[in-house]
Amino acid sequence: MPVVSDARPSRAYSIATAKELTKELVAATPSQRNWKGIVISLLVILAVCGLIGFAIYLLRPPDDGPRVKGEKLGIDDVISSKYVALPFNGTWISDNELVYLNHLGGLSILNVVTLDARPLVANTTFRQLNAQKFAVSPDQRFVLLIHDERPIWERSILAKYTVYEISTEDKTLLTPHGSLLSHGQEQPELQWVGWGPRGNSLVFVYENDIYYKTEVRSNRTSRITKTGRNGLIYNGVPDWLYEVEVLMSDNAIWISPNGQYLVYASFNDTPVGEASYTWYADELPYPKLRTLRFPKAGTSIPEVTLWAVDLRSSSFSSIPFKPPDTVDISDHYLTGVKWINDDSFVAVWSNRLQNMSVISTCRASQWTCNQIYTVKIPDSSWLDFVEPPHFSSDGRSCLMRIPKRDGDAGHFRHIVWLDIRSGREIPITHGPFEVTSIVAWDQSTQTIYFIAVPHGRPGQRHLYSISERSSNSTVSVPPLCITCPRGSSISELRKQGKKPSADHHYAHLQHTKDVLDGSELLPSSTAPSTISSSSSSYKYSTEGRKMMISYGTYSASITDMMVLNISNREFMSNQNQLNKNNVQSSPSSSSSSSPRSKSLSIHCKDFFPCLYNKVIFSPNKRFFVRECLGPSVPYVTLHRAPLGNLIFLLNNNTELRDKVSKLALPDMRTFFVETSGGYFAPVRLYLPPGLREEEEFKFPMVLHADGGPGTQLVSEKWGLSWASYLASKNNYIVAEIDGRGTGFQGESIRGALYKTLGTVEVTDQLEVIQ
Repeated sequence: MPVVSDARPSRAYSIATAKELTKELVAATPSQRNWKGIVISLLVILAVCGLIGFAIYLLRPPDDGPRVKGEKLGIDDVISSKYVALPFNGTWISDNELVYLNHLGGLSILNVVTLDARPLVANTTFRQLNAQKFAVSPDQRFVLLIHDERPIWERSILAKYTVYEISTEDKTLLTPHGSLLSHGQEQPELQWVGWGPRGNSLVFVYENDIYYKTEVRSNRTSRITKTGRNGLIYNGVPDWLYEVEVLMSDNAIWISPNGQYLVYASFNDTPVGEASYTWYADELPYPKLRTLRFPKAGTSIPEVTLWAVDLRSSSFSSIPFKPPDTVDISDHYLTGVKWINDDSFVAVWSNRLQNMSVISTCRASQWTCNQIYTVKIPDSSWLDFVEPPHFSSDGRSCLMRIPKRDGDAGHFRHIVWLDIRSGREIPITHGPFEVTSIVAWDQSTQTIYFIAVPHGRPGQRHLYSISERSSNSTVSVPPLCITCPRGSSISELRKQGKKPSADHHYAHLQHTKDVLDGSELLPSSTAPSTISSSSSSYKYSTEGRKMMISYGTYSASITDMMVLNISNREFMSNQNQLNKNNVQSSPSSSSSSSPRSKSLSIHCKDFFPCLYNKVIFSPNKRFFVRECLGPSVPYVTLHRAPLGNLIFLLNNNTELRDKVSKLALPDMRTFFVETSGGYFAPVRLYLPPGLREEEEFKFPMVLHADGGPGTQLVSEKWGLSWASYLASKNNYIVAEIDGRGTGFQGESIRGALYKTLGTVEVTDQLEVIQ
């Protein structure tokens, strides 16, 4: 049987199979995407990015705003008095009373014992004359107002003076020819005016001559000298050389304590050569040419003569006092005069070589002088001018500040006690540090107060005290530093992670408004831990010293820059001045009327420690005013001797502080650099505001070099200078270097440039910069 061929069916099958395959292939291509998965992936990515961005936001440093904050210093800010701290504007008028110019512009008298303040002169009187300075007469009947002043040199001025009578409010113009002026005649400018030590007598200088009035109401004005010539002969006021370099004062008049004798110096500049200089002022297109009697090496110096006048005589004849023979044989200087008692005074002379000073005592009634001591310095240096000694009340002994050797360290200025009759001298202080001044000698407690430079810190000035008996002790007794910072500052505690608590006492005492009527009070801020006196009442003191709080219309508060550790000592309060109705009470305080049951809030204020001090003691040496001159904006406080207990803040310079806080000031760095000779040079850098040390930028640097031997640039005294302007405004780095030849580090360092000016100081500066 024939076989049937199946080729066709196979072909059909093959074609069908191809179609099916095509369909399968088409079906295998994705017809739609997995959108759900894609959305989830995108959300995950966004979430991760968000977390990363959030982490970056949390971990990034905070935005501090612009790097340079505040207004930069301008040239006018530096040369004007806009940012100058005014000096202490008060004075002691008795053992316990202080007269000061309050912030309202009037005068007030503060009793430092009772803390009562009473007005003396209203501010309207000062405003009418635009007076900024004053002087109260010893009998407190008159006030001398100084106005329309014009500066001459560093200390001298020309000004108009008006005497104000407190009881009648009458004003008297002070003139050399009486108080009456003809029509159209202006009040004359006087060179210097001062009260006599008693009553209301006046001494003043006009056109280089001295005038005297026995009392303000007197119509007679006596002319004591008649030789004065402008620019040539000066009576009672120093010429340029003595004002700037020798006496460093605006007058050369000294009146005896009882007011009977007047000693004055006259300066004859006729043999002195003239130096010319150009004067740019008054917006003139061309400068003026001025001359100055300026002595140079090898030329003549001013001739000085010391005179005495008996003010009770009718002739007012001047009697000269001859200098000691040891200095009179050549050119010499008069470096100081001071009264010992009503009849005797001391005068200090120096030869022109400045390697010897002679101290002599003079009797005004006998017109004679006796040499009592001679100070000499080795030939390797020169002797700074010696100031008059401090004499004891009986005149038998005195305290001097003269160079004394301290082993291999060389000579340093120290206090020496001298017996006048026997010539025996005993060192009171010793060591490698400088005593800059003797400020008080309390003979009732045998305590000597002085300003000194701490060893190794030449830029600081602190008040010290030492007993006279320490010189007779077999064991060396170091002086007590009264103004040196103690404990840790509040800012330092916070840096260490510690918090101020009730175990610390903040020593600045801020009294009530009525007690400090018109003064600038220190603003207080609440401390992290408020101290209450309700439970552990009155257990806060400064190392056991008693302090007093006065209550009035406001509760008192305590503020200070330093933290003092205390334990188990009582804080005393004057209960006679407590006003229980005005004491701030806490909820936990008792309702009892006892002062100890009331709560007193105590606050703290963080301040820089005071490292540059100036003090003014009361006549009885029981109180002193401290001017803190740096490193922060100056302020003035009142303290009790002998330990320096703070009574209250007199002036905080609040207005100046506010203005300075708005400035972009340079960052100052102070450190020491050792030179090849083993000398550690104090260095200060003024860095532009906003500079960051981790960044690599180049800044121009200016070296500020001072040209005076024995001077000092690097100190803790506050002030805005040309260096501050260059760093703040122009982004310069300014360097100040105290090389060898500078002062306050001993005679060996200061005398290193003796007869070699322009050598070692330049070498040190170049070495430090390199």
